[in-house]
Amino acid sequence: MHIRKLARHITLQAPLYADLIRQGCEDGLFTTDAPLECAEFILSGIRFLIDMGIYPWSDEQLRRRIEAFPALVESLLREPEGSFRFLLQLFE
Repeated sequence: MHIRKLARHITLQAPLYADLIRQGCEDGLFTTDAPLECAEFILSGIRFLIDMGIYPWSDEQLRRRIEAFPALVESLLREPEGSFRFLLQLFE
């Protein structure tokens, strides 16, 4: 039930994020041919991989995943290294 609820949130939120990504592409900020899929990957990664109800990560394992998140987003959107480093502030 927990995973279904997370999946439902991703299904509802991904189109909203995709619109932001698409707008970013139009404005020359991002580069992707798949805004919806990028949004789904980003939301899935954050929702599932740091959910302690799904994965019993140690503090170190959780920290490593959180720290990897900005670089993964940068890779998906073909952005320069460090562009999404600000996301780490969300986890402080």
